[in-house]
Amino acid sequence: MQHELSSSAPDPFGVPASFETPAPARDRLRTLANVTIVALALQALCAVIGVASLDPVVTHHATVARIVIFYFTAFPFLSWFGAAYDDALRHGPLSQSKNLTVGGFFIPVYNMVGPFLAAREIWQRASRAFVGGREWIVWIWWGLWVVRNYAGPFLGPVTHMLLELAAISAAVVFVRALTLRLRPPSRPVTEF
Repeated sequence: MQHELSSSAPDPFGVPASFETPAPARDRLRTLANVTIVALALQALCAVIGVASLDPVVTHHATVARIVIFYFTAFPFLSWFGAAYDDALRHGPLSQSKNLTVGGFFIPVYNMVGPFLAAREIWQRASRAFVGGREWIVWIWWGLWVVRNYAGPFLGPVTHMLLELAAISAAVVFVRALTLRLRPPSRPVTEF
């Protein structure tokens, strides 16, 4: 992949001009991030409807919809995660392969730590070209998802829903913040 060099003024996000990439790659990452965020929002809506409804039929349909949306969220998220990996390669080699980075979510036991390590490394690579680390976003995102996935089924429905909403919110913040770090927009935005 060829990177275009820009002779314009320094980027306000601190990204060196040599790290700019063509618009199609930039748009792909942002598009995948937006699709992932919308799917996560639908998942959160189904979780709230399922718990808030007193009608068992509505609760059942909301639960089925939430499960279906969860699996449909996995595809754009994993595609986005792979695109984020590709972008992080612009800043140097990574310790894991792309296959392990994306496929690590499906390997039992490894999936409790492996994706976090990959996400943290991608975040650190993106942060080298960005002012400020804020790695705590990765820690909170991953911690909430692990707790939600492994402790959530043992909690009451309201507590489980609140935990799921917190995990979804953290995932949205993580996806948006990492996308902005990897692909800063041409105009300033509010920093995460």
